[in-house]
Amino acid sequence: MARYLDLRDPGVREATLDTVVSGLRRGRVAVAPSESFYSLVTDAFSERGVTRIRELKADSSLPMGVIIGAPETLDGIGIGIPPVARDLISALWPGMLTLLVRQQPSLAWGLTSDTLAVRMPAHPVLLGLAARLGPTALTLANEKGVSPSQTLDGVDTDGADFILDTGPLTTDWRSTVVDVTGHVPRLIREGAVSRGELAAINSAFEEEASESGE
Repeated sequence: MARYLDLRDPGVREATLDTVVSGLRRGRVAVAPSESFYSLVTDAFSERGVTRIRELKADSSLPMGVIIGAPETLDGIGIGIPPVARDLISALWPGMLTLLVRQQPSLAWGLTSDTLAVRMPAHPVLLGLAARLGPTALTLANEKGVSPSQTLDGVDTDGADFILDTGPLTTDWRSTVVDVTGHVPRLIREGAVSRGELAAINSAFEEEASESGE
């Protein structure tokens, strides 16, 4: 049975997160809030944890995002991070920006894609987990064909070891996704951060918009 943990009181949050992280390191899985939706999370380096999430989602090849607790962690899991990515990180992390980066080939984990989707979140619970745990694997906690949920009522928590409750989430914005694996950055999904905001940080996004006819 999953352990329910009410984290709406910041006063109890710190010690509780330490307990959760200890479990995640042993391959356990938590339902945790992000800025927008509830997600399934585990230690990205735990083969057992990653496998369990894929079993819960009934998808043996499920791609997952990676949450980190500090910008410098990116250099440990990604390679060839370009200056434009550094500009975006400096301006927008922690926050609603996901970067697609090339994965370090030496990483011993179950996230086998050559490209990683990496974000440093602003939500205190998710950020607190990643700051303690290190790279954290994440996927939305919705069933296939069902919209992501901003409340625990809309999440199937069967199979999770921890349920981290911070109450209803207040925004349904998706993160903006930028691919920085090539010679020039590409805006893959415009979400909470607009193209205009990206262009104000780095002119490469003005050039991309011009080339695409926008």
